[in-house]
Amino acid sequence: MILHFTDPHFNKASFGFIAKTATALHADVCISGDLLDASRGASFRLARQIEWVRSWVLDQPFKLFLCSGHHDTDRSDDPFSFGWLNELHNGATIITDGHRGTGSEGEAIACAGVDHVFDPASPLLDRLDVLVFHEPPAGSPTAALGGVGYGSVELARFLDTAVRPPRLVLTGDVHRPRKRLAHWRQSVVLNPGTCDVATKRPFVSIKFHPGEAEPTLSLV
Repeated sequence: MILHFTDPHFNKASFGFIAKTATALHADVCISGDLLDASRGASFRLARQIEWVRSWVLDQPFKLFLCSGHHDTDRSDDPFSFGWLNELHNGATIITDGHRGTGSEGEAIACAGVDHVFDPASPLLDRLDVLVFHEPPAGSPTAALGGVGYGSVELARFLDTAVRPPRLVLTGDVHRPRKRLAHWRQSVVLNPGTCDVATKRPFVSIKFHPGEAEPTLSLV
């Protein structure tokens, strides 16, 4: 089983919920970006946030697939510097930007950073079950908030042109999307909405089945 969360924004209660839920269900976890809170009103400096999140990640007993979001930079002068996150990658239990790994049930899962340039010929993206990327594809209802559309044009183009696009695309960024699940050609795009909330923390549980059967998706 895979659990998909997004946009915790350094909410420690959200990280606690993720750990408790994944441990209880013996699940892998995908977090599609914005682990940190780089807003002007953030309660803690980025360096302190990074230290805490790094410790949390290393302390978990389950597999983690983590991609960067807009808030996850470690340098004020470079919005696309995610060195702290990439340093956590170990190829086995922690997979980060620009890498792919295998889920506990054999799923092929890749993580792409928020600045990723999608190349259909890239080995990173070949024959994927799951792609973890911060932004939904532009034009998808998973990228829409009210009447305004957001999302990645690059990802949309990739999904339109890929010979074998990912079966599932796990995204975030838009905190309260018009739809949490949408289809894009051969892929299913998921955006559960931010888990940085005080009440019910949304996520998606995903169960792959042997063969070509569609995975079972449960939006919580």
